[in-house]
Amino acid sequence: MNQANSTMTEFQESQTVTLEWTVRNLKQLFENSKGEQKSKVVKSAIFGGGRWQVLFYPNSGHEGGGYISLYLSCEPTSDEKEKAMNGKWQREGLYKFTFELRSINKGTSFNTKEAYNHAFSWKTANWGWAQFARRDAVYYAPNTVRMQDAFVIVCQITSSPSAPVSNMNVQSVPRSLMASVGSLLDDPIYSDVEFVIPPRRRGGKSKKIWASKRLLSGRAEYFQTMFSSGFAEGASLGADLVEDDSDVGSLYMNAHDDSDEEDAELDDITWEVTSDAGIIVRVEDVETAPLIPVPSAKPQVPAPVVPGPSKTPVVVRDVAYVTYKAFLYYLYTDTIVFAPLKSQFLVSSPSASFAQALQLPISSDGAPMNSPGIGIMGRSDSRRGWLKNWEANYPDRPVPCSAKAIYRLADKLDLEELKARAFTHITKSLSIQSVPFELFSGFSAAFSEIRKVQMDFALQHWSEIRSSDSMKQVLSELRSGKYPGYEEVMHQLLGYLEYHPPASEGSGNDSGQEGMAGVGR
Repeated sequence: MNQANSTMTEFQESQTVTLEWTVRNLKQLFENSKGEQKSKVVKSAIFGGGRWQVLFYPNSGHEGGGYISLYLSCEPTSDEKEKAMNGKWQREGLYKFTFELRSINKGTSFNTKEAYNHAFSWKTANWGWAQFARRDAVYYAPNTVRMQDAFVIVCQITSSPSAPVSNMNVQSVPRSLMASVGSLLDDPIYSDVEFVIPPRRRGGKSKKIWASKRLLSGRAEYFQTMFSSGFAEGASLGADLVEDDSDVGSLYMNAHDDSDEEDAELDDITWEVTSDAGIIVRVEDVETAPLIPVPSAKPQVPAPVVPGPSKTPVVVRDVAYVTYKAFLYYLYTDTIVFAPLKSQFLVSSPSASFAQALQLPISSDGAPMNSPGIGIMGRSDSRRGWLKNWEANYPDRPVPCSAKAIYRLADKLDLEELKARAFTHITKSLSIQSVPFELFSGFSAAFSEIRKVQMDFALQHWSEIRSSDSMKQVLSELRSGKYPGYEEVMHQLLGYLEYHPPASEGSGNDSGQEGMAGVGR
């Protein structure tokens, strides 16, 4: 991944798509739209892989109806809709776009306008110009246009620069086919291996996932080696399971650090610690109470027969059930949906709105963000709430998983493509509010390539980050041990910052950090 980071800094590429739209029957369009009232919209074909559409109004309804309007409309893809929270989709990145109006022979250009750094989302799906050009200038005055009864609208869209992607021949697969293949996962009839995920705390139940050895072996060298080397039945993968009550405390203490275990089990922590220890019984009652015969244990009921071929049991001890199922689904379908990073919601101040905290970048494999209760947010504005909504909308799909958990797993199994997807989701999820939680976390301390991107982001936005609510919260929680990377990272961070003397004696802010604005890197 170090090489990948180097590529990101040395090379940048942009993607450009161009639409040339010949608009005909102009006489009818212009004659029927005279006056001051805004005309009906004329839409182009959807282009750019089903992502964009041009909207043309022969009469803008402005300035006495003397102008035409042109807008670029963002059409959300099925993936963007799927990953949206409560329908609030967002397209990743910033875009530059240009509109040009030409004659049919392209010899005359009537007008050109260009826009920079625009983001598209459910809230701002259309960008453009209400007064793009005068109606007289583009239709009534030019004889060639009236004679040909047509002109050409050229729209060019360029994405924001990003690291180059290696040239790979990607063959499109119908979504229905991927869904059919994905449905074979966890179906015992088509499976010959049984992954067993033990409970992560006392009293829990093991969970099972059924899969096909042949399919997994074809997708990952790790499984090919496992199943072709006489892998023993009932063998275990991963570290030994910790079987003590400290698991619960550890789980809660690290609730901010994205864990699929915590999503599945944190809800049960308080309510499962309701044992007989909470019942007070008087000694007299115990001494005088009559003896009650205890019935003999019922004979054990044999486990139900699992249909399909015999299955090799494999115990997976160091990966959460949600993570592992999403991982296997990725191997089946090459698709994975990441849950929001919890740091998007760890805002200490009630004044920080959900919209401010949730600056959601959505990668091609990612998902919008949420998190359980350290911030003051309602159920629908939490990570767990988002997951429940997602499950309700897509009951046949695996629950979105933690990108960090997948990153760890992909790093361990040497699955570079999956690791790169998780890397993209994690790094593009950074915001002013979230980066302090991420930069000093144990996860970032473990993966320097992640921390480098977070460090660069922090340096670029330090003037805002240093006084943010999230930074104040991190400083107030240092003694809790939640941020093991704070000391090392802050030392490096301060080393990159230049000191600028205050403009006058006594100037500066209360924190004494008036000189920490410049970046000396």
